[in-house]
Amino acid sequence: MPRIAKPLNGTQLRNAKPKVKEYSLSDGQGLYLRVKPSGAKEWIFNYYKPISRKRTNKGFGVYPKVSLKAAREKRRKYQEILAEGHDPADYLAKKQNEQASATANTLMKVTALWLDTRTDITARYARDIKSSLATHVMPTLGHIPIAEITPIMAIDALRPLADQGKSETVSRVCSRLIRIMRFAKNTGLVEENRLYGIKDAFKSAKHTNFPTIAPSERLCSALEIIG
Repeated sequence: MPRIAKPLNGTQLRNAKPKVKEYSLSDGQGLYLRVKPSGAKEWIFNYYKPISRKRTNKGFGVYPKVSLKAAREKRRKYQEILAEGHDPADYLAKKQNEQASATANTLMKVTALWLDTRTDITARYARDIKSSLATHVMPTLGHIPIAEITPIMAIDALRPLADQGKSETVSRVCSRLIRIMRFAKNTGLVEENRLYGIKDAFKSAKHTNFPTIAPSERLCSALEIIG
């Protein structure tokens, strides 16, 4: 019958003195406090990798910066992930990378990436797109990760413009946001284009001719109005 370790307490942790060789104090369920000859005390979680079944150690931080309570909470999280058949170290690293990537891909950054792909428009028209978004959208949404932007957030950002009766501008900006989100979906930055129906929250813009706009820009503007 395997020996069940008695949980550690604060007094044991504080009184653990360094020795010539490093040693470990067990808290049970794979959690250890490793005491080094230098006097440093490090939390270690020992577990079996789900696929290879090889034992491995994962450092949980240094005591007392990481308390006994915090180390036990980390152990609990690792055990939950192990129960699902994942290697906790790999699983959490992947989640952290995904989160970092999502945070980096703000609306402002994705808009710039989208505009770089727009070889079908003139420089003048690209400047018009940048200007309208910089004026009406970026102050409130520009620094938000695009995966976190919801329809209500986009609608609220454009509501002041709609209240001024500028329906055509609202429609044009909506179209641009929809196309940026479509680009994000097609490039794997978001799972769906959640902004697809935001135009329905505003009054429809009246049809406008474009007598002074170049044919290529007229076509792009027309495409934006129809989404």
